[in-house]
Amino acid sequence: MIWTEGYTARYYMTTVDPVTWKDVDKYEIKGGSISKVDTNLCESANLSLGDIPQGIERWVRIYLVATKMGSGARAPLFTGLLSCPRNLWTGRLLNREAECFSVLKPAEDILLERGWYAPAGAVGASVIKELLSVVAPVNVIGVSPKLSSNLIAENDENGLTMAYKILQSIGWRLRITGAGEIQILPKASEALATYDNAHIDVLKPNVTDEQDLFSVPNCFRAIKDEFVAVAKDEADDSPFSIQNRGRPVWKQETDCALTSGESIAEYAMRRLKELQAPARTVSYTKRFDPETVPGDIVRIHYPQQKIDADFRITSQTITLGEGAHTEEEGVMI
Repeated sequence: MIWTEGYTARYYMTTVDPVTWKDVDKYEIKGGSISKVDTNLCESANLSLGDIPQGIERWVRIYLVATKMGSGARAPLFTGLLSCPRNLWTGRLLNREAECFSVLKPAEDILLERGWYAPAGAVGASVIKELLSVVAPVNVIGVSPKLSSNLIAENDENGLTMAYKILQSIGWRLRITGAGEIQILPKASEALATYDNAHIDVLKPNVTDEQDLFSVPNCFRAIKDEFVAVAKDEADDSPFSIQNRGRPVWKQETDCALTSGESIAEYAMRRLKELQAPARTVSYTKRFDPETVPGDIVRIHYPQQKIDADFRITSQTITLGEGAHTEEEGVMI
């Protein structure tokens, strides 16, 4: 199936056996949307259904079936926990609505014991896999860095928040497939897809291109335990420096997760440089592509709009309607 070309779309939902992770029963989908981001629970879905599985909660999977000129393909869009059913009556007409939560939700619902910690020297991805392997399958892709220091659970720490602390420490990320597999892997470094209006025009005409220069800091304070480090931009050739800006603009982080062998002063300088790379954000609507999710990189080559760069996807919203149109946002890297 060539997803960049037009096709006819229909959708359905299955219940999922949490032991085998395979489809069981099938249900009609009348409409809805799927939202994906690169933080927190990463995914959610809102559905309008002909019927709803019984029970407090059920694992479900949403499929897109695309057809074009006699050929077709099926792609899983989302797998997660269905709950909160609502019955909406319009006279005698019943519409059933449901909310779906990410495969990361079970890890968020588990509080870590007081005193729990990830020890220095532990393989970061292995600890994350243990934290997230509640129901959904979890796979590590690549050779993970080790932790440079102990990471201790705070009050009300849960498995998911600790997983993100470890990810920040080792510089990796989470990726969730449509089938519900949690992947722990390095941050993307190459584009998985290219959008080029000189060939197949994947994007819709309206594209928003913006860059926030006002919020860029020139002073940064890093705090970890009893250690504090400050980094300042005082370079004459920097447009964001204190003297060129005419005033200090501060940012601060506490309980910083240092990479292996990194001092807190080095962390402060690194974070200031990262924050001084002003984010250029593009927003657009495109045809659905099953290969890319938030955290992945796409190449956008639209020279007439002065957009020719790689962008890291930060969010997606897939409408379960004609053509599975996908609203997407990305940050230039």
